[in-house]
Amino acid sequence: MTIKRKYNSLDITKLIMATVVIGIHTKPFINCSSELVQNVWAMVSGCAVPFFFLATGYLLAVKFKEPWGAPDNTAVIVAYISKVVKLYTVWSAIYLPLAIADYVKEKRTLLYSIFHYFRGFFLVGEHHNSWMLWYLLSTIYALLFVLVFIRLRLPFRAVLLGGALIMVVSIALDSLVAWEGYKPTVLYGLKMLIQLTIANGRILQGAFYIPWGMVLARKKLPLWANCTIFLLAFTGGGITDRAEARAGLIAVCSIALFGIVEQIKLKDSAAFPVMRKMSTVLYFTHLYVWTFYYIVVYGETTYGPDCFFAVTGICITIALLYTAIKGNTKQKNVNLQKTVGLSNILDRLLQEVCGGIGILLRISPEIA
Repeated sequence: MTIKRKYNSLDITKLIMATVVIGIHTKPFINCSSELVQNVWAMVSGCAVPFFFLATGYLLAVKFKEPWGAPDNTAVIVAYISKVVKLYTVWSAIYLPLAIADYVKEKRTLLYSIFHYFRGFFLVGEHHNSWMLWYLLSTIYALLFVLVFIRLRLPFRAVLLGGALIMVVSIALDSLVAWEGYKPTVLYGLKMLIQLTIANGRILQGAFYIPWGMVLARKKLPLWANCTIFLLAFTGGGITDRAEARAGLIAVCSIALFGIVEQIKLKDSAAFPVMRKMSTVLYFTHLYVWTFYYIVVYGETTYGPDCFFAVTGICITIALLYTAIKGNTKQKNVNLQKTVGLSNILDRLLQEVCGGIGILLRISPEIA
């Protein structure tokens, strides 16, 4: 019998990172004037989505067989892509009303709205107040990238190299979009092209982090090494003023952090599966909650610590209710199955008894 391995430390860290993602969008430190606080928050928040990417790659790779390009591994990736595509489509549909409301509010034309929405759906991974969806689209493209390398029968180190090059391009594109030059040069033309298509380099990040998550499922640095790398990268990112340098240090910091968390072994508890479900609920619902919160309370888009705490509290409540209801539903199904099973047994016993009575009725005259 195969015992399914549990990843308790990943579950609790996912919940923490989902809360950090809420902070990214509600901006609790927007009015903080401390440069140190802002830099520390930039590093903490910068590690949130990369952690989810790394977890995706890691949890896929633990299912892999040797060699890494085996057909079974391809099937695992294809199945997961299918799952993410469905998830992305469903949540895009759920957030569609917010996009439509924004187009109406901004008095956009129908042609503009259609183009903008399809661009967001296929190239950017976000629409109005549904920014977290880019993680799903980036995951889809990243896994397709991995599949191409498998189909070409290239070694896994080629995937890592390709992912590293893509990450460099991602950082470069982010830097180009932030560039404030407006002269009619090749760079300006490229900047406009990026803004009209993928918006920035963010959508490419999954192709770097997911393969690294796969590496961490097979190869591990000692805990002390991960801790040292994390502290050095975090400190460097906290003191640098260069966005490009900070982006690179966030990548190193995220990988080291995941290496630390993955090696922490926590005793099993019923709380960890709940945390896993809660992190998903928080991640996908918080922007809807935030939208309703600032409309009801402020009447306009608002950020700040009150938004963060209110949205986090409401989302946690929703997540707890969801897990409780889902748990009760499962228990009812289990009880129903038990009832059906008991009914079948009783029915079988009744048939045997009736059959026995019939036999006795048939032979009783002979006895008499």
